[in-house]
Amino acid sequence: MMMVGCSQENVTEQVENNLCTMMVNVTESGFSTMNDDSRVVTSDDYKTSFEDNDQIGLFIVENETGKLLKNMALTKSGSNWEGTVYYYDNADYIAYYPYDAQLKEVASVADIEKYFKENKYTYDQSTVANYRNSDLMTAVVEAESLTETSPLNLNFTHNNALVEFNIPYYSYSTEADGAGYRYSVPVDLTLELGESDTFKPYQVAVGKYRVIVPVGESLAFSGQFTDAKLDKPVYVNAEIKDGLAKNAGMVYNVTYTDSPTVGTIATRPLEPGDYYYADGNIVPNDFTAVPEENCIGVVFATTTKDETALDGTTTCSNGYVMALVDATGNDDKVTSWTYYWGQNNTSIASLYATDNSTDNTSLTAVITDDSKSGFYNTDLIVKSGNYTDKVEYIQHAVTTFGQEGYFTSNYKAPEFTSGWFIPSAAQLATLIKNLGADENGNLSYDGSNYNVTDYDGTQKIRFDDVVEKLNSKLSVVGGSFEKNKGFMTVSVASDYNGSSNVPLFLNHSSSNHKADFIAVNLEENKNNKKNVRLILAF
Repeated sequence: MMMVGCSQENVTEQVENNLCTMMVNVTESGFSTMNDDSRVVTSDDYKTSFEDNDQIGLFIVENETGKLLKNMALTKSGSNWEGTVYYYDNADYIAYYPYDAQLKEVASVADIEKYFKENKYTYDQSTVANYRNSDLMTAVVEAESLTETSPLNLNFTHNNALVEFNIPYYSYSTEADGAGYRYSVPVDLTLELGESDTFKPYQVAVGKYRVIVPVGESLAFSGQFTDAKLDKPVYVNAEIKDGLAKNAGMVYNVTYTDSPTVGTIATRPLEPGDYYYADGNIVPNDFTAVPEENCIGVVFATTTKDETALDGTTTCSNGYVMALVDATGNDDKVTSWTYYWGQNNTSIASLYATDNSTDNTSLTAVITDDSKSGFYNTDLIVKSGNYTDKVEYIQHAVTTFGQEGYFTSNYKAPEFTSGWFIPSAAQLATLIKNLGADENGNLSYDGSNYNVTDYDGTQKIRFDDVVEKLNSKLSVVGGSFEKNKGFMTVSVASDYNGSSNVPLFLNHSSSNHKADFIAVNLEENKNNKKNVRLILAF
């Protein structure tokens, strides 16, 4: 609803000072949907929810002169639509959504439909913007229904039609009765429409796909997805011979033998080795067909230090995720970059350094110090402003990972996570411990095995075996882990052999295939640059 003011371009012959402003009400009742059993589907889910800053366009056409107010924009703000609308005698009001400033001469809804069909509609509706531009809505209020004192009630309807596919999916909670962290298994549906080679549906939520289609046209859909738990291909076919009418919708609820029951939430605690996705969903590690699309990492721990999420309010208490690839500044390939730790970073105010003054010839206290997450020092390093104009330092690894313009853009951290950060030595040791052991729960060293529960990061281990285990997990979703490399941490020793604030890295020796945590050489020599494998909390 909107109460309007007193100014707008007057393109009619009526005198502006004598015009009355109108109260504007905007409503939309949703698609009239039916399922494939010809049953009416009633749900608010098919209604459009207008959000702040959404805009509708408005044309006012005088019936006698044909003169009009051209493409006025009304902007949603709270419960109001901002803009000024006047009452004109013998004028029709034609509104449409979404607003397009390029739309010019309009005398009827048909003109708007023609413009959107030729300029906005697309079969690739995989993004919010493309889906919205394809879903033209219009509202018409004719002159006969208006007076100087009546409101302008714009009741929008859809000028195209909707087809929806609901794919059954597995849903879990870490605690009984859905009380814990809830997650679902993504569906890898591929769907085709006729002969189109550009068609992509819009995924509204897990298992729910929608497409806006032209009215009155025969439609033939075909597709396939894999049940990730059963490793079972499922085929989807649907045909609408005579097409659909304006504002109509068809809903297909897909089922198959042994398909999961949508709405059923099973209890399952998270486990190291689970696959983590950009929307916060998770695929259990024992599923045999893991979707690769939108996977950004692998869970390696199910406790955290309660890091604060990027949104500034959420506490990340469910687990840690290892990125699928190393940090890289490349824009077109996965090849890892190596980075300096940076001498200036060792003197940052409030930088956390483990006190090992009682034995400054050893790094044991630093390696096993699990009191601080790497999130803390990473945050200080990034905010310090050191080396901001250089790409050779660890800040660059953090600030560019998952960002547009880089190869890693597909791994952008969700707002409800901590964002990517460099691990502490203890967190990197936990990753090795939880994901790197053999099938018997052992790590090896000098030909002998010991149980992984005894590993705390201070022992040398045969890292070739660990890398092999990590790659067996990562390669399933397009990730990898390199051997014979060094990996930076943000753990710092307060005093080591007479030097203060000495950072650590994990060194994998190519000569003896062992790995252990050692001190970073801060001299800026290319041999002292190391890889960075980022983690996040969720």
